[in-house]
Amino acid sequence: MNVVKTAKPEGDISEVMNNPVEGPTNLPEPNPRPQKAKALVVLVMFVILAMGGFYLWLRFTRNPILEDEQSETTESAFGGLLDPVNPEVKKVVATKTVPPVAITPQPGTIPAPKIVQTEPAKKLDPEPPEDNEDPEVKLLTAYLSGGFSAGDTVHITARAEDDDDDDGIERVEFYVDGERKVTLYTRDIGGDDLSSSDTSKLDSATSKAMDWLEDKRDDEISGYVFRDRRNWKEFDDDCDIDKGYIIIFSGDKKMYDVRVSDDLEDFELCAEGKTLNVGELYYYVLSDVEKGTREIYAKAFDTWGATEKTEKYEIEVD
Repeated sequence: MNVVKTAKPEGDISEVMNNPVEGPTNLPEPNPRPQKAKALVVLVMFVILAMGGFYLWLRFTRNPILEDEQSETTESAFGGLLDPVNPEVKKVVATKTVPPVAITPQPGTIPAPKIVQTEPAKKLDPEPPEDNEDPEVKLLTAYLSGGFSAGDTVHITARAEDDDDDDGIERVEFYVDGERKVTLYTRDIGGDDLSSSDTSKLDSATSKAMDWLEDKRDDEISGYVFRDRRNWKEFDDDCDIDKGYIIIFSGDKKMYDVRVSDDLEDFELCAEGKTLNVGELYYYVLSDVEKGTREIYAKAFDTWGATEKTEKYEIEVD
């Protein structure tokens, strides 16, 4: 067995212990950054855990009825929320559809409103009947047969009728050289036809009405195109004469509807214009006709939209 012997230090050992050997004194100080980083990580994890816990608390403790009520009120009556910046623009908001809940009124409270189911709207424009016939329309060429010069007035007259019992003429259009000039809608002059067999009295009413009209209007009256005797007591129109004569005069500027009382004492101008309708007759005053060959025709429409047009008629304007 080998025994290793160590050298005994010289001097007293307590002196060596009490006087340690001095080493270098410029060693670096400990770095505190790792400790700060660890503390920051711990703080972030604590905040995340706290927020998660708060969310779970809200998720499981929030009132579901209140949430449903708020979902219902987020949508406006027009299907979206109004933009507070631009009230005319609606925002699209995703909302939760909540089925209607039947509310049972308690005694002493206002009863819940009743939901009334309305019938679908009826069709306003029904299809025309299968046996609907086209209207009949023709030009009265007697007023177009005279000679015309450039700048003259041409009186165009059309007769439009509809034989169907369930409709009538809605309007008549007049065309010159393929261009639609005017659209004349049917008007109701009202009243019931009365006997006008007394020709002398009818002639007297016409003559007096023409004199009265020429004093009222600065127009050269060429004559009458229609006259009749009627009773207007049951018809509500703008004319105050209850019973008498209706006479349509044609002038160089307009057509005139004059009413004459039955005793030939009162006169009233009920309508005037470039166009005029009385019964099945439709009048149009074409002023300042141009030189050349003018092509004229009319088109009639019934209340169902069926149409018919006249043959084209040519006039020569020098």
